[in-house]
Amino acid sequence: MTVRDERVERQYQRLWSAIQVRRPLGGMDAASMDAGKVRLEEAARLATVNAHWGIATDIPIVTRAVVLWRRGMRVLLRWYINPIVEQQNAYNLSVLNALRDLRSENDALHEEVARLRERLQPEESATA
Repeated sequence: MTVRDERVERQYQRLWSAIQVRRPLGGMDAASMDAGKVRLEEAARLATVNAHWGIATDIPIVTRAVVLWRRGMRVLLRWYINPIVEQQNAYNLSVLNALRDLRSENDALHEEVARLRERLQPEESATA
């Protein structure tokens, strides 16, 4: 091994140690995986946008007039707002599907890493 190779190896070991401090080879613990699942469920809950919110008002005297005005504006602007909301909902659902696919792929990779670690452990103990 040359001096350069030794330096590269030492640098590699330092980097690997730093990576292991930040994220151990075992991957995510159960709490992190549960938090990811909760965030994905929250994204699913918020994925659909509603263009029609309540039109009530807190103005006591002209309540009926304000509600009628808002209802009329909603009817007049429906042609403009609804296509935008439909596009946003379609985008949100496609992103949500991509996140679900990534989640399942990530879970499969974690299982594969665990299997490989189990296979590697007997080989390490045999060489030691």
